[in-house]
Amino acid sequence: MRRRRLWITAGVVIVVLVLSAPLWLGYFGPETGAYATIWRPWRSHITVRVDQPPNPDSSKASLTVQYRDPWPGAASEPGGQIRFVRMRRVSPLLPWVVVETGTGP
Repeated sequence: MRRRRLWITAGVVIVVLVLSAPLWLGYFGPETGAYATIWRPWRSHITVRVDQPPNPDSSKASLTVQYRDPWPGAASEPGGQIRFVRMRRVSPLLPWVVVETGTGP
């Protein structure tokens, strides 16, 4: 019985860590936070470019993410896709989070 409880607890901890990965990866910077938010197992060739880098006075950054997607999600057909991402950091102690996304051709 004790061993079973241990396995269930370990499973719950792993699921929570996986689901919260996009949030805690934001601690590594806006590029990593955007990559973690956009990444899906089927997407490939993901590149993140910073359009407006954050400066010491601002807690906002704009990024462009390009990737290949075999599924016709937001675009009209599969293939190369572009997503524009705005990141925000409320406090230096908190991670960068995505506050707005927009798609391109």
